[in-house]
Amino acid sequence: MVKKKGKKFRPHLNNTAKRRKALEKNKKKSKSSVPNEAVPVKQPHRDIIDLVTIEGMDLTEARALGTVAEQKLRKQQEKRAVLTKEKALKVVSTLEAEAAEQQALRDSSVRTVRLPDRDIELLIYLSQRYGEDYKAMARDPKNLFQYTPKKIANLMKIYRSSGFYKVIENTV
Repeated sequence: MVKKKGKKFRPHLNNTAKRRKALEKNKKKSKSSVPNEAVPVKQPHRDIIDLVTIEGMDLTEARALGTVAEQKLRKQQEKRAVLTKEKALKVVSTLEAEAAEQQALRDSSVRTVRLPDRDIELLIYLSQRYGEDYKAMARDPKNLFQYTPKKIANLMKIYRSSGFYKVIENTV
């Protein structure tokens, strides 16, 4: 069977677009800048409580408080919120204490991160030759991997926090 060529039939596609445009035009035409005072304005959510005024009584207050069941439910939700806040504070404080303990252990222990031997040799050479001048270290011909000054500074920080550096400094 041969496939048909041509437009695909889409019913009511053009009519809906035309209808939408016509409705928008009609809305624009029907809107007037001055409201008609002869026609009363509808107020959809008016209760008898709003319409009747009794001196000395505020009848809208009952709606603000809600029914007894709603008040009980609201109190229960407030209690739950307070309890969850207390639990959250306990959890956060315990987590912070654990993190502080781990950080103290990490700070007190000797750094176990090892640099490759070629980097250690390079850092020893550079620190003896240039001191703290990282830009000069980056331009040194022995810097074969073309480390940037920032990278050299980070490597020096790792090297100085290692036990290897402390042993070398004690011998010198």
